[in-house]
Amino acid sequence: MARTTKGLIHLQERNRARDYYNPLRGLDMPRLVRLIEEGERGMFGDLQWLYRTIEKRDATVKGLKARRLSELKKLDWDIQIPDKLPRGFTAKQAERQATTLRERYERIENLPQSFEALALASFRGFAHLEPHYQDNNRSLPIVRLEPVPQWHWVRHPDNWEWIYDATAESNWTMGTPIDPRSWIIRTVDDPINEIASIAFLRKNMSQKDWDAFIEDFGIPSIFGVLGENTPADMVEKWLAQMERVTGNSRGALPPGSDIKSVAFGQQGETPFKQHKDEQREEVVLAGTGGLLTMLTAATGLDGGSNADAHDAAFQALAIAEAMEISAILQTQFDKPLLATEYPGQPAVAYFELAAVDEEDRKALGELLVNLKSAGFEAEADEIAEKVNLKLTKSGAVAMPGSVPSQDPDGKKPADEKTAEDEPKPGEPKQEPEAEKPHTNRAEGQASRAGSPLDDVRERLFLAIAKEQFSEADRRRLTPLARALALLPDDATDAEWLAAFRELEEVFPQIYATVLADDPELDAVDANVIATAYRSGLEEGKQARNINPEKSP
Repeated sequence: MARTTKGLIHLQERNRARDYYNPLRGLDMPRLVRLIEEGERGMFGDLQWLYRTIEKRDATVKGLKARRLSELKKLDWDIQIPDKLPRGFTAKQAERQATTLRERYERIENLPQSFEALALASFRGFAHLEPHYQDNNRSLPIVRLEPVPQWHWVRHPDNWEWIYDATAESNWTMGTPIDPRSWIIRTVDDPINEIASIAFLRKNMSQKDWDAFIEDFGIPSIFGVLGENTPADMVEKWLAQMERVTGNSRGALPPGSDIKSVAFGQQGETPFKQHKDEQREEVVLAGTGGLLTMLTAATGLDGGSNADAHDAAFQALAIAEAMEISAILQTQFDKPLLATEYPGQPAVAYFELAAVDEEDRKALGELLVNLKSAGFEAEADEIAEKVNLKLTKSGAVAMPGSVPSQDPDGKKPADEKTAEDEPKPGEPKQEPEAEKPHTNRAEGQASRAGSPLDDVRERLFLAIAKEQFSEADRRRLTPLARALALLPDDATDAEWLAAFRELEEVFPQIYATVLADDPELDAVDANVIATAYRSGLEEGKQARNINPEKSP
């Protein structure tokens, strides 16, 4: 049977018959077992439709899905390059691959939803993402990874290949086989919903019996006792009166009469709640990897250790799932793309969905504060990408450690008074002495020379310039350093000769890279000079403000 590779296989729901089919009607344990067995044989239509209903109706499954997906959404993705590259592979080649991968991932408009669909395979057993290309042209980049509903899938009974069934009737003979190399597919052999469906049915059966029990015994049984001396001809009359009284009416009973009731619970312990809790624990154990913190801390809102246990459990699940999703995308998306774009090269760059390092975020925040204090600004988009936060501009905010009401020299403004400025009782009030204008620019600059902020700016500027030059120079010499590192320390003459010959083959490229004019160094040099020039202009502007008579 030929596999389809042309066009989109799933455009819309072509069979709406399932909208009129409620899988919960007539659901009992024998039918559920039969559906699970069909799923084991590769017929998923009815089973996945049942899973869909359970995910909507069962509070435990719904809560697990929400918590797991919410933690997954907190993770950030990036394109990585390994520290150790293959022999003869340059850092510049690796950067090109990383740039290509990053551009292609950024083009996918529903990338977060694609992550969620792959993550939900843990509940449903599998997930299929169909690539949608720009303008439906396979030679153009992918713009969507569209999830295909699970009830449209069947597996061939002989070769176990995936078959798309447009009618969602689990009919593999009329379906369309797919080429898995053109899809993003994740499979899970032990899905959570398999356990959840059994627990769901048992909980419903227990709830049904519980409702019947409450209907029979929820309202306490009430009995009337007539007095011993009630005349025989009055028994029927007083029984009718007693029925009206016990039926939430009002009235009087004959002397000596009494009302008795059977209190709820005297029939014995009711096992319904305990039975439902047992089923819920089964689902939570399956959905949290054996942790019951979701039950021991039902809300997670106490702010204490229970809330921390909640967060830690689901964070660990999200990170583990992110690692598996990353591995799937690396194999099924990254490698085929890089093989097409860079034929003959090993696939070095790779996608990674990982947690944001809070320590790195904190260190970056401290660096930005220092840069701001030194007069440097960072691009908002760059900061947002690094800290994984959406940033918006607000009003002027004082930097940590600064005093907004002070001037650059650390003195309070002349119009701001404090308690120490007020005259003491009995002392004459003194008018503030008029500030003497600076006679020239040199004097104004001398008054600022000892400012600690100036010293910080100068040292930070020099440190940043040094780091930029060092990083650019290091990358420029990386190919030569890597080639020299490959030479063995204790080798035979033949091995030395072979190593030198390999170095000789790549030396022209290294020579051109090292000795040619390096645009990266030129860019760093221009950036440092521009920064120094800008700082000089700012200093001159401040000096002119200090010395109005010197302003042009």
